[in-house]
Amino acid sequence: MVADVDGNREKLVIGEERRFAERRARVTTLGFPIIETNFQILMKYTGARNNRAYFDLTIQTEKQVPEFLVKRLLPAAVDAHPV
Repeated sequence: MVADVDGNREKLVIGEERRFAERRARVTTLGFPIIETNFQILMKYTGARNNRAYFDLTIQTEKQVPEFLVKRLLPAAVDAHPV
């Protein structure tokens, strides 16, 4: 598996973890901010099955993102739990 983040290509092996540089997120509706927070992603490659790559992602935020917002932003197939 090759991961490409901001043009930086890195080969991943099963079980390997990558921590990405901190970023800033801003969610708005009708031009009004709902939440602004810094976040960082930790990704663990868990392997490929049926020609699809699988990952465990941990997203750490400086502010708690409301659950209703997480449900609206993520596809239903994503199993997300606050920690």
